[in-house]
Amino acid sequence: MLGDRDVFWCRELTKMHEEFTRDALSIILSLCKDKKIKGESVFIIAGAASEPEISDTDIKELLRLFKKSGGKSLRDAVRSISTEHRIARSTVYKQALKIWEKI
Repeated sequence: MLGDRDVFWCRELTKMHEEFTRDALSIILSLCKDKKIKGESVFIIAGAASEPEISDTDIKELLRLFKKSGGKSLRDAVRSISTEHRIARSTVYKQALKIWEKI
């Protein structure tokens, strides 16, 4: 769900046996797997990497696939693509009109 993000793990802060670990989430999980961890822990998890932007060509291809399948209307296709790729509906809608030949 989170992916293998960078994590900063602090254990037993301000105490005699305080511990700091910075690594990928998968590595930290493998370190903890067989240990019995006692005390308090704080995890600081890096934010998600930004998704690469989708190109106009990719948008057109997706719209063509939606139109060919016949399962979604122009409105549904625009909503689906704009939501999934986090782009303005108006951007997708302009291209969808050309593909659905409604202009």
